[in-house]
Amino acid sequence: MLIKILTIILTTYLIALIFLFIFQRNFLYFPKENNYLTSEKINDENLEVYIANNQGHKLKSWFYYNQKNRFTILFFHGNAGQLENRIYKLNAFREIGLNYLIFSYRGFNSCDGSPSEKGIYNDAQSAYQWLLSKGIPKNQIVFYGESLGTGVGVNMSINNTSAGLILESPFTSITDLGKKKFPIFPISLILKDRFDNESKFERLSVPLLVMHGNKDKIVPQNMSFRLTKLKKPTVTYFPENDNHMMNFDNNLKFKIIEFIEYLNQI
Repeated sequence: MLIKILTIILTTYLIALIFLFIFQRNFLYFPKENNYLTSEKINDENLEVYIANNQGHKLKSWFYYNQKNRFTILFFHGNAGQLENRIYKLNAFREIGLNYLIFSYRGFNSCDGSPSEKGIYNDAQSAYQWLLSKGIPKNQIVFYGESLGTGVGVNMSINNTSAGLILESPFTSITDLGKKKFPIFPISLILKDRFDNESKFERLSVPLLVMHGNKDKIVPQNMSFRLTKLKKPTVTYFPENDNHMMNFDNNLKFKIIEFIEYLNQI
Protein backbone atom coordinates (compact mmCIF):
# COMPACT_ATOMS: atom_id res chain seq x y z
CA MET A 1 0.00 0.00 0.00
CA LEU A 2 2.79 2.41 0.93
CA ILE A 3 4.66 1.64 -2.29
CA LYS A 4 1.49 2.32 -4.30
CA ILE A 5 0.99 5.68 -2.59
CA LEU A 6 4.64 6.63 -3.15
CA THR A 7 4.37 5.61 -6.80
CA ILE A 8 1.30 7.82 -7.28
CA ILE A 9 3.04 10.76 -5.60
CA LEU A 10 6.20 10.32 -7.66
CA THR A 11 4.24 9.93 -10.90
CA THR A 12 2.21 13.05 -10.17
CA TYR A 13 5.37 14.98 -9.35
CA LEU A 14 7.08 13.89 -12.59
CA ILE A 15 4.03 14.83 -14.66
CA ALA A 16 3.92 18.25 -13.00
CA LEU A 17 7.66 18.68 -13.58
CA ILE A 18 7.36 17.79 -17.27
CA PHE A 19 4.40 20.15 -17.62
CA LEU A 20 6.34 22.97 -15.98
CA PHE A 21 9.37 22.35 -18.21
CA ILE A 22 7.34 22.37 -21.43
CA PHE A 23 5.09 25.31 -20.59
CA GLN A 24 7.46 27.33 -18.38
CA ARG A 25 7.39 30.41 -20.61
CA ASN A 26 3.62 30.60 -20.08
CA PHE A 27 4.43 31.23 -16.41
CA LEU A 28 6.97 33.94 -17.26
CA TYR A 29 5.49 36.01 -20.09
CA PHE A 30 1.96 37.46 -20.01
CA PRO A 31 1.52 39.60 -23.14
CA LYS A 32 -2.29 39.70 -22.85
CA GLU A 33 -2.42 40.70 -19.19
CA ASN A 34 -3.80 44.23 -19.11
CA ASN A 35 -2.74 45.51 -15.70
CA TYR A 36 -1.81 48.99 -14.47
CA LEU A 37 -3.95 50.53 -17.23
CA THR A 38 -5.11 54.08 -16.47
CA SER A 39 -7.40 56.53 -18.26
CA GLU A 40 -4.42 58.75 -19.08
CA LYS A 41 -3.86 59.40 -22.78
CA ILE A 42 -0.48 59.36 -24.47
CA ASN A 43 0.92 62.80 -25.34
CA ASP A 44 0.14 64.25 -28.78
CA GLU A 45 3.80 64.28 -29.83
CA ASN A 46 4.13 60.51 -29.43
CA LEU A 47 4.91 58.75 -32.71
CA GLU A 48 4.03 55.14 -33.48
CA VAL A 49 6.86 53.42 -35.34
CA TYR A 50 7.68 49.82 -36.23
CA ILE A 51 11.18 48.46 -35.72
CA ALA A 52 12.34 45.32 -37.51
CA ASN A 53 14.07 42.76 -35.31
CA ASN A 54 16.65 40.16 -36.37
CA GLN A 55 13.88 37.87 -37.68
CA GLY A 56 12.23 40.59 -39.72
CA HIS A 57 9.28 40.92 -37.34
CA LYS A 58 7.93 44.43 -36.90
CA LEU A 59 7.95 45.54 -33.26
CA LYS A 60 5.28 48.11 -32.43
CA SER A 61 7.06 51.02 -30.76
CA TRP A 62 6.42 54.54 -29.51
CA PHE A 63 8.91 57.33 -29.97
CA TYR A 64 9.06 60.87 -28.65
CA TYR A 65 11.90 63.21 -29.53
CA ASN A 66 12.52 66.88 -28.79
CA GLN A 67 15.91 68.12 -29.95
CA LYS A 68 16.08 70.42 -26.92
CA ASN A 69 16.33 67.36 -24.66
CA ARG A 70 19.78 65.88 -24.30
CA PHE A 71 18.90 62.34 -23.19
CA THR A 72 16.67 59.64 -24.68
CA ILE A 73 15.25 56.82 -22.56
CA LEU A 74 15.33 53.39 -24.19
CA PHE A 75 12.61 51.62 -22.19
CA PHE A 76 12.56 47.85 -21.58
CA HIS A 77 9.15 46.86 -20.28
CA GLY A 78 8.22 44.05 -17.93
CA ASN A 79 6.80 40.60 -18.59
CA ALA A 80 3.13 41.61 -18.90
CA GLY A 81 0.90 44.01 -20.73
CA GLN A 82 1.25 46.35 -23.66
CA LEU A 83 2.68 49.75 -24.47
CA GLU A 84 -0.57 51.34 -23.30
CA ASN A 85 0.10 50.10 -19.76
CA ARG A 86 3.13 52.44 -19.58
CA ILE A 87 1.49 55.66 -20.81
CA TYR A 88 1.78 57.36 -17.44
CA LYS A 89 5.52 56.68 -17.34
CA LEU A 90 6.12 57.91 -20.88
CA ASN A 91 4.20 61.12 -20.23
CA ALA A 92 6.29 61.61 -17.08
CA PHE A 93 9.52 61.27 -19.09
CA ARG A 94 8.31 63.95 -21.50
CA GLU A 95 7.25 66.16 -18.60
CA ILE A 96 10.72 66.13 -17.04
CA GLY A 97 12.54 66.77 -20.32
CA LEU A 98 13.44 63.29 -21.55
CA ASN A 99 12.93 61.76 -24.97
CA TYR A 100 11.93 58.10 -25.12
CA LEU A 101 11.63 54.98 -27.23
CA ILE A 102 9.56 52.08 -25.93
CA PHE A 103 9.21 48.95 -28.06
CA SER A 104 7.21 45.74 -27.79
CA TYR A 105 9.01 42.44 -27.36
CA ARG A 106 8.25 39.72 -29.88
CA GLY A 107 4.89 38.17 -28.99
CA PHE A 108 3.66 41.37 -27.29
CA ASN A 109 1.30 44.02 -28.73
CA SER A 110 0.30 41.61 -31.52
CA CYS A 111 3.91 41.41 -32.75
CA ASP A 112 4.87 38.15 -34.42
CA GLY A 113 7.02 35.57 -32.65
CA SER A 114 7.22 34.17 -29.14
CA PRO A 115 9.18 35.75 -26.29
CA SER A 116 12.38 34.21 -24.96
CA GLU A 117 15.43 35.61 -23.20
CA LYS A 118 17.62 35.45 -26.30
CA GLY A 119 14.85 36.80 -28.51
CA ILE A 120 14.15 39.76 -26.22
CA TYR A 121 17.85 40.61 -26.09
CA ASN A 122 17.86 40.66 -29.89
CA ASP A 123 14.75 42.88 -29.93
CA ALA A 124 16.44 45.30 -27.52
CA GLN A 125 19.54 45.42 -29.70
CA SER A 126 17.36 46.20 -32.73
CA ALA A 127 15.71 49.08 -30.85
CA TYR A 128 19.13 50.42 -29.80
CA GLN A 129 20.41 50.27 -33.37
CA TRP A 130 17.24 52.03 -34.55
CA LEU A 131 18.00 54.96 -32.22
CA LEU A 132 21.56 55.12 -33.48
CA SER A 133 20.27 55.16 -37.06
CA LYS A 134 18.26 58.28 -36.15
CA GLY A 135 21.48 60.05 -35.22
CA ILE A 136 21.09 59.79 -31.45
CA PRO A 137 24.57 59.41 -29.89
CA LYS A 138 25.29 56.39 -27.73
CA ASN A 139 26.30 58.58 -24.81
CA GLN A 140 22.89 60.26 -24.84
CA ILE A 141 20.89 57.04 -24.50
CA VAL A 142 19.76 56.00 -21.02
CA PHE A 143 18.61 52.41 -20.59
CA TYR A 144 15.54 51.98 -18.38
CA GLY A 145 14.48 48.51 -17.22
CA GLU A 146 11.14 47.80 -15.56
CA SER A 147 10.75 44.49 -13.66
CA LEU A 148 11.69 41.76 -16.19
CA GLY A 149 13.08 44.59 -18.31
CA THR A 150 15.80 45.14 -15.69
CA GLY A 151 17.35 41.92 -16.97
CA VAL A 152 17.30 43.39 -20.46
CA GLY A 153 18.75 46.68 -19.24
CA VAL A 154 21.61 45.02 -17.38
CA ASN A 155 22.48 42.81 -20.35
CA MET A 156 22.35 45.75 -22.76
CA SER A 157 24.54 47.83 -20.45
CA ILE A 158 27.37 45.33 -20.33
CA ASN A 159 27.32 44.88 -24.10
CA ASN A 160 26.70 48.42 -25.38
CA THR A 161 27.69 52.02 -24.72
CA SER A 162 25.11 54.21 -22.99
CA ALA A 163 24.89 57.25 -20.71
CA GLY A 164 23.44 55.36 -17.77
CA LEU A 165 21.06 52.71 -16.49
CA ILE A 166 17.81 53.03 -14.50
CA LEU A 167 16.39 49.92 -12.85
CA GLU A 168 12.83 49.79 -11.47
CA SER A 169 12.09 46.79 -9.22
CA PRO A 170 15.12 44.70 -10.26
CA PHE A 171 15.59 41.03 -9.35
CA THR A 172 18.68 38.91 -8.83
CA SER A 173 17.66 36.24 -11.35
CA ILE A 174 14.59 34.45 -12.66
CA THR A 175 16.14 31.35 -11.12
CA ASP A 176 15.81 32.88 -7.66
CA LEU A 177 12.24 34.01 -8.33
CA GLY A 178 11.36 30.58 -9.73
CA LYS A 179 12.66 28.84 -6.64
CA LYS A 180 10.55 31.17 -4.54
CA LYS A 181 7.40 30.41 -6.54
CA PHE A 182 8.00 26.69 -7.17
CA PRO A 183 10.14 25.54 -4.23
CA ILE A 184 9.56 21.80 -4.76
CA PHE A 185 10.93 21.74 -8.31
CA PRO A 186 14.61 21.79 -9.49
CA ILE A 187 14.28 25.21 -11.14
CA SER A 188 18.04 25.56 -11.67
CA LEU A 189 18.03 22.46 -13.86
CA ILE A 190 14.96 23.09 -16.01
CA LEU A 191 14.87 26.87 -16.47
CA LYS A 192 15.36 28.14 -20.02
CA ASP A 193 15.27 31.93 -19.51
CA ARG A 194 17.35 33.02 -16.53
CA PHE A 195 17.94 36.78 -16.88
CA ASP A 196 20.76 36.46 -14.36
CA ASN A 197 21.31 40.03 -13.18
CA GLU A 198 23.37 39.01 -10.17
CA SER A 199 26.10 37.33 -12.21
CA LYS A 200 26.42 40.40 -14.47
CA PHE A 201 26.03 43.24 -12.01
CA GLU A 202 29.69 43.71 -11.11
CA ARG A 203 30.45 44.23 -14.80
CA LEU A 204 28.32 47.37 -14.97
CA SER A 205 30.43 50.46 -15.57
CA VAL A 206 27.77 53.11 -16.20
CA PRO A 207 26.08 55.45 -13.71
CA LEU A 208 23.21 53.61 -12.06
CA LEU A 209 19.84 54.51 -10.51
CA VAL A 210 18.08 51.71 -8.59
CA MET A 211 14.45 52.10 -7.47
CA HIS A 212 12.42 49.52 -5.55
CA GLY A 213 9.36 49.72 -3.30
CA ASN A 214 9.35 48.09 0.12
CA LYS A 215 5.88 46.58 -0.42
CA ASP A 216 6.76 44.75 -3.62
CA LYS A 217 5.05 41.35 -3.38
CA ILE A 218 6.41 40.02 -6.68
CA VAL A 219 10.12 40.83 -6.45
CA PRO A 220 11.34 41.21 -2.85
CA GLN A 221 13.10 44.51 -2.23
CA ASN A 222 16.05 42.68 -0.69
CA MET A 223 16.95 41.48 -4.19
CA SER A 224 17.80 45.11 -4.99
CA PHE A 225 19.88 45.29 -1.84
CA ARG A 226 21.81 42.19 -2.92
CA LEU A 227 22.51 43.77 -6.30
CA THR A 228 23.62 47.13 -4.89
CA LYS A 229 26.21 45.35 -2.76
CA LEU A 230 27.84 44.25 -6.01
CA LYS A 231 27.74 47.65 -7.71
CA LYS A 232 27.16 50.87 -5.78
CA PRO A 233 24.43 52.95 -7.47
CA THR A 234 24.87 56.62 -8.21
CA VAL A 235 21.33 57.28 -6.90
CA THR A 236 18.85 55.05 -5.05
CA TYR A 237 15.15 55.33 -4.25
CA PHE A 238 13.60 52.81 -1.86
CA PRO A 239 10.17 54.19 -0.81
CA GLU A 240 8.34 52.54 2.06
CA ASN A 241 4.89 52.21 0.51
CA ASP A 242 5.47 51.45 -3.19
CA ASN A 243 4.52 48.09 -4.69
CA HIS A 244 6.02 46.29 -7.69
CA MET A 245 4.93 48.90 -10.24
CA MET A 246 6.14 51.97 -8.43
CA ASN A 247 4.17 55.18 -7.96
CA PHE A 248 5.31 57.68 -10.57
CA ASP A 249 4.79 60.55 -8.17
CA ASN A 250 6.89 63.68 -7.70
CA ASN A 251 9.27 61.88 -5.31
CA LEU A 252 10.17 59.30 -7.94
CA LYS A 253 10.39 61.86 -10.73
CA PHE A 254 12.71 64.00 -8.59
CA LYS A 255 15.04 60.99 -8.23
CA ILE A 256 15.13 60.54 -12.00
CA ILE A 257 15.82 64.26 -12.40
CA GLU A 258 18.63 64.00 -9.82
CA PHE A 259 20.14 61.13 -11.80
CA ILE A 260 19.85 63.00 -15.10
CA GLU A 261 21.46 66.07 -13.55
CA TYR A 262 24.37 63.87 -12.50
CA LEU A 263 24.69 62.59 -16.09
CA ASN A 264 24.73 66.17 -17.33
CA GLN A 265 27.77 66.88 -15.18
CA ILE A 266 29.99 64.08 -16.47
